[in-house]
Amino acid sequence: MRIVDVNPFFHPFRGGIEMRMKDTNRILAERGHDVTVVTGRLPGTAEEEFMDGYRVIRLESRFVNIYNPPYISSKNVLETLNDLDADVVNYNYRWAPSYNKDLGAYEGKKVFTDHNTWGEGAGIQSMLSRINDEMFRKHMEAFDHIICVSEHLRRDLIQRGFPDAKISTIPNCLNELPEMRGRKISYSLWGA
Repeated sequence: MRIVDVNPFFHPFRGGIEMRMKDTNRILAERGHDVTVVTGRLPGTAEEEFMDGYRVIRLESRFVNIYNPPYISSKNVLETLNDLDADVVNYNYRWAPSYNKDLGAYEGKKVFTDHNTWGEGAGIQSMLSRINDEMFRKHMEAFDHIICVSEHLRRDLIQRGFPDAKISTIPNCLNELPEMRGRKISYSLWGA
């Protein structure tokens, strides 16, 4: 199966979504799937590379460092997805309008992996998150299926009107997690 996993950030950026993607894609590649990651191009990274049996394509990107992670806009997301002609595309993020728009327009089979609660955060962050999530809702409804990383997230989406039959739970059972114990996880662009 040809699988494309999309997230604006990926290795060497080290966050929870990126760790899950790295681990999941390695396992899928080991099982014989043709896996490609499409992501933003962080400073100092190559346009394309292979790691752990899968391909990584990094798109030209612009960063505005007003939040952590930074706001990102990447070029040619939709064009790249169409060129890859995947059996399924998995999208992992909802805070990047250029990705959201292009994934919403993508006509192939697509799933969304939901990693965070709706309106996450507190105070102004929660308010901005709720606004963003409501704007992303129309794109999210266009996905063929939604994967939640916890039952809590699944129940929350059902309460928000997403159909139960369209949502599955696949917990974060990362193989890399034990290796991370005792390490400070950095969310900077350079993994410092």
